[in-house]
Amino acid sequence: MARSSTVSARRLGGWFSVHSDGNTGGDLLALDTVADWLRERRVSFSVAVSEIARYADLISYPMVRADTVHPADADILVWMRGPLSVDAETPLLAVFAGKPRIAWGVSTTPPDAEGHFDTVIARDRPGEPGRLDLSFRSRTAPVPVVGLIYAGPQPDYRTPCEPVVRTVVRDALATRDNAKIEIATRMPVEGNRLQTPAQREVQR
Repeated sequence: MARSSTVSARRLGGWFSVHSDGNTGGDLLALDTVADWLRERRVSFSVAVSEIARYADLISYPMVRADTVHPADADILVWMRGPLSVDAETPLLAVFAGKPRIAWGVSTTPPDAEGHFDTVIARDRPGEPGRLDLSFRSRTAPVPVVGLIYAGPQPDYRTPCEPVVRTVVRDALATRDNAKIEIATRMPVEGNRLQTPAQREVQR
């Protein structure tokens, strides 16, 4: 099948393009920010990911496998967020050799990585004031944060209800979009970041 000679699409790349487990929630929020900006301007785009199945429930935009991108498929690469520790040998970067390559919201570490891009809009660069991270500009709707404090197994009580309570709470929260944080109140517990009663109270 012949490829179109007129290309107006953008490829969006980032750590989700080269690592299956190297990206963070912030990387995906930054993706939302850039995607919103492009859609408002009616610019078509797709996201280059390392594994489509890995991101099927995390990314709602059109996706392509990064290792299948063809130079004729798009005209601009936008690489976003994170340390700019990529080089000319990075496969996705090499595909766009000779085409505009933009790094947006990145940390320029090491500085010579900037040479692989035509335009670098740095989040932070040595010796310069930093910019607000792209993830903070996301319009993703906030969800409730639910703090969970379980009593834990207590042999003093004749009826061990805690497993039942955990099941009921788990099933109820599973029907709603929320962020669940389990809070330990036993003191002291080795490995807990919060070590005093006052610190525990702040966590509530």
